[in-house]
Amino acid sequence: MPEETKKFSGAFVAKPELNDNVGEVLLGKKSNNIFNNVCDLDLTSLYPSIILSTGIDPTNQLGRIVLFNENGNHSDLSKIRDLVNDFTAEDLIKFFHKWFGMPDKDEILKILQE
Repeated sequence: MPEETKKFSGAFVAKPELNDNVGEVLLGKKSNNIFNNVCDLDLTSLYPSIILSTGIDPTNQLGRIVLFNENGNHSDLSKIRDLVNDFTAEDLIKFFHKWFGMPDKDEILKILQE
């Protein structure tokens, strides 16, 4: 038979064994279950507006970058760091040329002159 689950208004929702003993003193020891002056902000109801306002909704995703190393495994952090640094340098022509093989500035000028 499954363990019965009870809900209490204002209950602390966590595995108590993961809490440190920093709560109220009971029988001479600090509790890991009972705390005073605790505030819990449940932002679940705000998630839809946060997702919409920040544009992180999946419908806004234009693409995804997955980096692999020479062995076909996910890349190490240094390659990802390089990608982020190149992107934040704000030279997007250079960025897309280096990472996606798009035309560089000279090639773009040549195309425009044709």
